[in-house]
Amino acid sequence: MSTDATLPTVVQSDTDREATRALSLTPRRPPGEAPGYELIRWVGQGTFGQVWEATHRNTGRRVAIKFYLRRGGLDWAGLRREVDGLVRVDAGRGAVGVLDVGWQHDPPFLVMEWVEGGSLADRLRDGRTLPVADAVTMFEGILAVLTGCHSRGLLHCDLKPGNVLIDADGRPRLADFGQSRIADDQTPSLGTLFYMSPEQADVDVAPDVRHDIYAAGAIAHRMITGTAPHRDAAVMERMNAADGIRSRLKIYRQHLLAAGPPRRAGRVRGVDATLANIIDRCLDPDPDRRYGDVGSVRRALAARRRRRQRRPLWITGVLGPMVILAATATVFRRSLAATGRQTVAALRDEAAGANRMAAAYAGQSLETQLAAYFRAVETEAASEGLRERLTPIIGDASTPQDRRLTAIGNSATPAETRNGGPDRDRFLDAAPVQQLDEYLNRRLADLDTDDTPAATLFVTDRRGTTLAVAYRRPVGPAETSAGRNFAYRTYFHGGPADLPPDKIRIGEVAPVTQTHLSAPFRSTATDRWKVAVTAPIVDRGDVRGLVVATFNLGDLPLLNSPSDAQFATLIDAREGPTRGTVLDHPKLDDAPEERSYAIDPAALTRLTSSADAELRDPIVGDRYLVSASPVRLPAAAGMSSRRDAELLVLVQYQLDDVLEPAARLRRTLTIEAAAGLAGIVVITGCLLLFIRRLDRGGEATV
Repeated sequence: MSTDATLPTVVQSDTDREATRALSLTPRRPPGEAPGYELIRWVGQGTFGQVWEATHRNTGRRVAIKFYLRRGGLDWAGLRREVDGLVRVDAGRGAVGVLDVGWQHDPPFLVMEWVEGGSLADRLRDGRTLPVADAVTMFEGILAVLTGCHSRGLLHCDLKPGNVLIDADGRPRLADFGQSRIADDQTPSLGTLFYMSPEQADVDVAPDVRHDIYAAGAIAHRMITGTAPHRDAAVMERMNAADGIRSRLKIYRQHLLAAGPPRRAGRVRGVDATLANIIDRCLDPDPDRRYGDVGSVRRALAARRRRRQRRPLWITGVLGPMVILAATATVFRRSLAATGRQTVAALRDEAAGANRMAAAYAGQSLETQLAAYFRAVETEAASEGLRERLTPIIGDASTPQDRRLTAIGNSATPAETRNGGPDRDRFLDAAPVQQLDEYLNRRLADLDTDDTPAATLFVTDRRGTTLAVAYRRPVGPAETSAGRNFAYRTYFHGGPADLPPDKIRIGEVAPVTQTHLSAPFRSTATDRWKVAVTAPIVDRGDVRGLVVATFNLGDLPLLNSPSDAQFATLIDAREGPTRGTVLDHPKLDDAPEERSYAIDPAALTRLTSSADAELRDPIVGDRYLVSASPVRLPAAAGMSSRRDAELLVLVQYQLDDVLEPAARLRRTLTIEAAAGLAGIVVITGCLLLFIRRLDRGGEATV
């Protein structure tokens, strides 16, 4: 039991504070004797007395003895009020029981029952707090004791944590009724700073039940937040510096009225809005807005407790359907995902099978076309008609045409022959060259068929100078390649790429010796990708020249009925910087011509090691399911084995079209599931409205 639990608390004067300080320095020995009791230990010290723990000599019962000291004059009226208050509110209703009174002794003393749990102030020392649930239970207990006090017409008028003792069962017991007043008593009663309402801090105001309501709210605030409401060091300094008790009380009242309800409890974790509002209403500085009686506070707390007890119903009404909703949604999502995966796998397998067949067909079709080119060019290189027309040009070094070819070939590099000159002009005007040109034009017309659509047919000498060219679309003398040297081209030397035309020297590069498919190259006239099939013109074991047929890769129909959803493309599969380059594509003509397009190298690697892969089309941008078929060259004349053409045919099937049936199924199932889930939501909403109505009905009865 602490001294705060038993000593009355008033706003002390300077003289009182000095008396308290002097008492605190006195030795810890009893100020007197209490006959029949053995004093054990000092418990606490206050302004007007000391509290000692003692035992009754006959029964051994532990008691608390409060000695009233004659320091500054004994407050006999306060002593009488405390005894009357304790007697009026017996221990069964929550007050500390009175066992004996020693009026005639010096100093007088009061014997009370010993409360084992100490005071609430002890538990809240150094800013400690109570758990919110424990604080509410203690608050309700204090209010219950106050109900008993008020029902007997007694106002405590000095509620604070030090005057709330806690028994062995954890229940609050009120002590220190030295400032208490009978309900019809008009004598002012001052309480403890920051637990005293602003109107109570007026020596001209009669006691009111709302004084105790404010103090009970202040105790609840202290238990939850760790501080008394509006406690401020600056205000304390101003009050200490003021002259007289009235000035100090005025500063205190002004501070509380200006601050309004503290509203700090609502910021503590675990404090709901209802509890915070109850505490703030108890602490409203305007008594007319405060609760009018203790019963109103208790009913508000009871209504809050009922709502919290109905929380399981809320949980059942909200969480139950939400759990069902979540479980249903989870099952639906998993089922939909599993169904979607199975459907997608089946559709992909079906589309991949169709793609592989289409790719194989396109690859075989291209191989057939390449074989036709090989045969046509080899036949032309061995024909007597071509040889007869070449003899006047390259058969005799003494002919004017051969001398002019020699003059053209004497240029240092192929690049120097691009601009032509008098020797080239006289060479092109010679009758044998004109006759060869006419012959090649007739042969190009025969060669340019659906199976072998040719763009050009021309003949070069063994040093790479073009003798004559037949074009599908006629060109003028300035555009024709005749009379210029192209020894740097892959169709001449058979290498994997063109050589730099301004770096090599004419005559240093040897021509191919067997039928050859060149690497893809861009046409200088159309900027389209082309390839050339070259066959050597052999005379007595020596290569005298080359027959070359070029064709645009876009002229080769890879699929019978291509569409936007499924089409074939041709890819350069050679190792090197052009690996993966798109050579033919349905949308290539619509794409910007100033750049090349290539598929992702990783995707190309997957395609060369697996039959199928997914990739993003570099021109269209959409994702496609792709199957690949490598294209192999036919065996050249005099060879028995086929060779890789280093080309790859891709058949692309747009994934959106492949997966559209799965998407349709998913949409249908989603709509049906959404309808079911919406039904659950509606039922949940109706249940919530019903619970809300019950909740409001419960509030209306408070």
